[in-house]
Amino acid sequence: MSGAAGAGVGYPTPSLAVGCTSATVTVQSNGIPTYQYVALTPNGLQAKSYTFAFPRNPSVAAATTNVPLLGNMGVAVNGIPIYAVNEGAQPPSDAYGNPIAASILDECGSHSAPQGTFHFHKLQVKCLLQSAVSSSQPWNNADPSPSQPSPIIGYAFDGFPIYGPYECTDVSCTAVQEMRSGWDATGYQAGTVGCASSASCSNGYCTAVSINGVSTTACVPKTCTWSNHAYSAKAGSQYLDQCNGHYGPNGDYHYHTTSTFPYILGCYRGTPTNNGGTDTPPGGTCAAIPTPATTPPTAGTSATPIATVTRTPTMPIGPSPTPSSTPTRTPTPTFTATTGPTSTPTPTLTVSSTTCGGMWSQVTTLYPSATQLGSCDGVAAAQTIINSLMNVTGISIKLLGGTTKESCLEYRCDSTYVYVATNNLGHYQYSTNNPRPSAETKLLYRIPMQRTAIGVPSASQNAAALTGCTTAYDQYLSFPDTSTMGEPSGYCAAGAAQTKYLYDDLAVGGRTYYRKVNCLTPNGFVDSGVEILGSTESSNGKFGDPAVYYPDTAAQSYEGVSSGVPSLDLCGGHGHHHASNDRCFELAADRTALYTYSQATSTFNLQDWLDSTCTEVSGVIGYMFDGSPIKGPCVCMARDGNGNCTSIKRARSSYAYAGLGVWGNDAGESAALGVEGQTCTADADCNDSHFQCAWGLFADNSAAGGTIAVKRCQLVEYSWCTHAYADRTATDVSSASFVYLDRCNGITDADGYAYHATGSFPYVPSCLRYEPSDSITGATLN
Repeated sequence: MSGAAGAGVGYPTPSLAVGCTSATVTVQSNGIPTYQYVALTPNGLQAKSYTFAFPRNPSVAAATTNVPLLGNMGVAVNGIPIYAVNEGAQPPSDAYGNPIAASILDECGSHSAPQGTFHFHKLQVKCLLQSAVSSSQPWNNADPSPSQPSPIIGYAFDGFPIYGPYECTDVSCTAVQEMRSGWDATGYQAGTVGCASSASCSNGYCTAVSINGVSTTACVPKTCTWSNHAYSAKAGSQYLDQCNGHYGPNGDYHYHTTSTFPYILGCYRGTPTNNGGTDTPPGGTCAAIPTPATTPPTAGTSATPIATVTRTPTMPIGPSPTPSSTPTRTPTPTFTATTGPTSTPTPTLTVSSTTCGGMWSQVTTLYPSATQLGSCDGVAAAQTIINSLMNVTGISIKLLGGTTKESCLEYRCDSTYVYVATNNLGHYQYSTNNPRPSAETKLLYRIPMQRTAIGVPSASQNAAALTGCTTAYDQYLSFPDTSTMGEPSGYCAAGAAQTKYLYDDLAVGGRTYYRKVNCLTPNGFVDSGVEILGSTESSNGKFGDPAVYYPDTAAQSYEGVSSGVPSLDLCGGHGHHHASNDRCFELAADRTALYTYSQATSTFNLQDWLDSTCTEVSGVIGYMFDGSPIKGPCVCMARDGNGNCTSIKRARSSYAYAGLGVWGNDAGESAALGVEGQTCTADADCNDSHFQCAWGLFADNSAAGGTIAVKRCQLVEYSWCTHAYADRTATDVSSASFVYLDRCNGITDADGYAYHATGSFPYVPSCLRYEPSDSITGATLN
């Protein structure tokens, strides 16, 4: 990818990394093309954080498998996902139609889906050659010679390669032939065979088709392209099987691209991995996707027809619950800003509150390059971020000492960042068992509109090889009431001199790099503007997890400031946030808080937060400084063509409580740590002031996915050391009600990559998957 022309000005540089184990190939990509982006849909182009995995040594399976109706079925050699031949359900006039016939692809066969997901429906060899990487318009390059066999231009997720259309006829390559699809058009308009343009069609598109094995053109329906084609085996070595593949002259199975339907794959011949596609159709005639149902042919035999069946759709989940009431607030003017760009370095924006006003004049003290700030109106890339921010106008917070201060949150934009000004007071009055802020803290964050993938850092640490927690072990056994001088684990960043990056070698193959979060300073903010810190307290809390003091339910009392422990309120805060209860940050249509504190927390149940079945997809509740959203605990893993979520799962952390005892084997360990992990119902069962009886995740090989949510005795101190991360990317939880998150507490779901707030450690993002803005080093104004 070196020297790639890229998508154009303002877009991230394309990135691609490939790793492998003996069994698995892993491809990591940001989904940005190497060539000029041509806007042919209203969806735009956004960088992604893809990690695709597929078998390194594929084998033909006993039965074939559907390709996804919607979403990824493979990856091209430039890291861009490959989709099947059909579009989604919108617009209805073209539902599940053929985008090639509809001419809504660029000349390389690609375009963007909702959420800016760039993908292929057709593969053009000249766009995917190494020599094309530096070309901004490779479609203008010469076509490859038909006298030469085509190269590999992609891989299906069953591991078999995808070649271009030309192949040698024998091992010696005495001749080259164009490979042909065995699929025929069946629903074409009578009298239109040989059409020259769609003007000949009464209600369809004129496109290249195969009819009884003969290449021609005809008018095909605008909708349901799978239902208007049928496969039949044909004589001749040039014809492919139903999956658009065959055994080549060398005896290896592989796929080819073809000039007619299905263009790339018609099904999988091997066993595919799940990389984000879904084969859940919406019902009706479009659900009648041909599904192979016979044993694949062996090498040296011709393909035979495979029966067609209808796939049964999965019903969408819903409906969503209706909130019982909305919060009460003082009537205020509408939260608005002036529209249009401005040429002055620091424009004046009209807002209903002047509380944040003085901050904008200081913006360049934090960000010297921020000299061209203006309204965010009309800045398309900013809208997702600003529409997730809470309107706190008119909310007053009582400070420690009895005075009140109006909360504020305002935003401005330049071409690269959204800037968010806040005084860190939020939208609810802190509960009585938590310390109120004694004064406002003026913060000015900047959030990148386009995320930047982390490359290979000059210095990084293997997360699996860190041993700093042995210091915590020794300190606790010798001086349990005195903490180490600094956070000992090394999993978070506690100083400028520390290495800022970690990496994991994944179970599915490949290496992933992360940026450490700050241990004790902000890494992001909730939608009300209040800062989000890491998962632990400072040395006065012995680097422990303040969420461990949570009660089981809202009806129970819990320890607070009166007992000298740094507990959190039921929204996850105490002047800043170490956790985030998503119900506290839901927004009404006008972006005000949907619930008051008492309303939001009245349903608090920690066991449900950990382990209940999700019925509604969580929204955005904040942002990290790398530009990634933080969402609540319920994840949409698949959407249909109408955008409806068809698979909702609970986000489960991949960290489990393992205890401090795993870091040593001192003879005195039993006396000091003997109650670790013991089953309990109350704190008294732990019989040690350093332990809490708390809900958490614990390793259990007999449980689905290998972890279980239970109450056990947990050490309050050194939370990074007492919780062990396990790479669960290869864990099969397809039958479970949850999905595992990555090391950073994030996942790529149907809507892209996001972090999630969980009910167990680390509660909030525990590392960064993208490069953060310089807010990570400080966002506080004087």
